[in-house]
Amino acid sequence: MTDNSTLRDKAIHASVLKSLKRDSQQKRKQQRLMYLNQHRKLKEKLLQVNKASELCLLLKMEYLQLQNLINFPKYSEYSIPKKRGGRRQIDAPSEELLLVQKRLNRYFQLVYLGVRPPNVHGFILQVEQDATKANIVENAKVHVGKKAVLTVDLENFFTTISAKRIKDILMSPPFQCNEHIATVLGLLTTYKGRLPQGAPTSPVLSNFACLSLDGALRIWAESNAVNYTRYADDLTFSSDSLFTDEQQEEIRSFIVAAGFTVNEKKLRQRTKNRKQTVTGLTVNSRLNVDRRYLKKVRAMLHDLGVNGIEAATVNHFKLEGAATSEHRKTFVNRLEGSIGFIGQVRGKLDLKYRELLAEFNRLCFSEGEMYIY
Repeated sequence: MTDNSTLRDKAIHASVLKSLKRDSQQKRKQQRLMYLNQHRKLKEKLLQVNKASELCLLLKMEYLQLQNLINFPKYSEYSIPKKRGGRRQIDAPSEELLLVQKRLNRYFQLVYLGVRPPNVHGFILQVEQDATKANIVENAKVHVGKKAVLTVDLENFFTTISAKRIKDILMSPPFQCNEHIATVLGLLTTYKGRLPQGAPTSPVLSNFACLSLDGALRIWAESNAVNYTRYADDLTFSSDSLFTDEQQEEIRSFIVAAGFTVNEKKLRQRTKNRKQTVTGLTVNSRLNVDRRYLKKVRAMLHDLGVNGIEAATVNHFKLEGAATSEHRKTFVNRLEGSIGFIGQVRGKLDLKYRELLAEFNRLCFSEGEMYIY
């Protein structure tokens, strides 16, 4: 009697779990359809714009404001140091233009999702929970355990893309804007005849500019048993055999034909007996963060545990005076994000990740509440 009762309970339990799983799948499917429908409608709003007045309505601005932004665009020009020497020119739009570009970026991103090649992982809008992921981790995954990894950098990526090229893109599929609207959109998103480094619309527009290149390289890679991914201006190829000079020249020819230039100083082929890195992650035998990254996170945790939040924050930001509450919050959030990234790369069951997370929780939380600020 007891055995029959136990079997019956197990059967009921299994049936309930199956039903819950089915309901959950159905709910996710409905949410996905809802997301797709909402974003399709948003995308169509941009694609249906034919007049400047309609664009003003879409971007929530007055016609006079649009004229001023087109005729007198305001940018702050400055440079910042690059990690490996040299300076990077930044053209930052004014607050007013920035707001308009952010709105445009949302529409451009939704249009790009409809044409995005699966091997592109940089600057992709995540619009639904179960959408295809696109980030530096996904970009590096396919290159794990390969005999050879070839990395190629596109020189002066944004500034190579001209305003004329952006106008041509906007007049072609999938946009097919009329010349007037393409001109207006081009003027709103370019500066001094090119894509500005600093505008929120530049990354997605650069992805559109690379569509033909991505398509050509994807076909070439498939025909040569090679993996290919792109993250912004970083192109990565991996194979179970070394890349010949002829193959490298073929890649270079595709890049030049697409209107870009290879940064020869950053073109590297690395074999398995050397450290292979893709978008900052090592891919030799497994996906992993750089040792220096782990060391930095451990150092932040150690400083926090030994010297306290005030001293750790001052040391991290190299402050001359006392740390503010905002400084402390930023430090803790950055530390938590760095540990989370290690878990994303190495996996949530990884021992090192779990140790770092446990130490962070011990130092920063008391009975589930953040007490460190």
